[in-house]
Amino acid sequence: MKQGIHQLTKEDVKAAIELSQYAFQRVLSTEEYNKRMETPPEEFFGYFSDGQLASKLRIRPMHVYMKDTLVKMGGVSNVATWPEYRRQRHVAKLFAKAFEAMRDHGQLVSFLAPFSFAFYRRLGYETLMTRKRYTFTNEDLQFRPFETSLRLERMSKQNQHRLAPVYEQFAKKFQNMLFRTDDWWSEILESEAAKHGYLAIDESGQCQGYMLFSMMDRQLHVRDFIFLTEEAKKTLWNVFKQHDSMADQLTVVMPEVDQSSLLYRQQAFKQTLEPYFMGRIVDVLPFLRMYPFQQVEKPLTIAVKDHWAPWNEATYTLQPGGDVDMTDDEADIVCDIQSLSAIFLSGVSPVALGESEWLQASPATLTRLESILTLAPSYLIDGY
Repeated sequence: MKQGIHQLTKEDVKAAIELSQYAFQRVLSTEEYNKRMETPPEEFFGYFSDGQLASKLRIRPMHVYMKDTLVKMGGVSNVATWPEYRRQRHVAKLFAKAFEAMRDHGQLVSFLAPFSFAFYRRLGYETLMTRKRYTFTNEDLQFRPFETSLRLERMSKQNQHRLAPVYEQFAKKFQNMLFRTDDWWSEILESEAAKHGYLAIDESGQCQGYMLFSMMDRQLHVRDFIFLTEEAKKTLWNVFKQHDSMADQLTVVMPEVDQSSLLYRQQAFKQTLEPYFMGRIVDVLPFLRMYPFQQVEKPLTIAVKDHWAPWNEATYTLQPGGDVDMTDDEADIVCDIQSLSAIFLSGVSPVALGESEWLQASPATLTRLESILTLAPSYLIDGY
């Protein structure tokens, strides 16, 4: 009889699906159920009580872009507990085990979509990014189309293969964008959210951007809006204009740093900032050794606190030349894993964190840390 934490086996999959349907209040179709039955059980950890599955979580093996570098990521999902077993710290124990498993598999970071930001902060996660959502009404679409040298080409089975290379180039401009496998692409292109699409093609026939969207009940929702140049961006914006007689409302999500509103000058369409996903560093030492610091002129020491991943509890020295080692020296900066993750994953300014008392260090030291970072904007389109 199983007791405590175990990796799931094929015999446990039905119980895991039953728990998910209850916890997330959703009954799967036969097709969805059969597909879930094919999910690799070894991606799940469960907490058992007297042989019964009480709680579970899934670790999806993924990769994310840190600009040009691909980093292994443990994507946590399907976290659920039967009501009679709640508030017994089963999930906290599962996460402690999950962090060990991620470390063993070389997954340096972990992301998740939180039901509660406060809950997952206790486990060392921090907000990964803020995304900007644009909402247009029909009146907002009353603008003159942009003049560009690119042409629009409607997406079809024949040109879908051109999307992935453009996405990859776009993804490398940011931190935390998901590396899409062929299976992931297939799921996207077969989904209702990407039922329609357009490509922006330049004079040489190269694709410079694309958009995928759904259109139903006079609502246009953009799933992917990807562009490599500003001209491609304008060309794709023209698609919105051409739907002014078909859509009462249009929504598109962009990176927080996006300034598309400047294209419209007089237009006052709705813009909403929304926190999205949470992330944390799972294994600090190899992460810092992988990170492409700018020139470090003199050693800088950072002490990290991490209750849930005790191997991270140490002081690290950033050496001139880019080497990173553990040390017993006194730390220049003292922080917890959330603050460290906010800096290196979310791109939050160390100086701003110091002013908010998230970490302990002098302003001059935090300015020095900020000067050696090579941060790109944090962005993620996909979810799971």
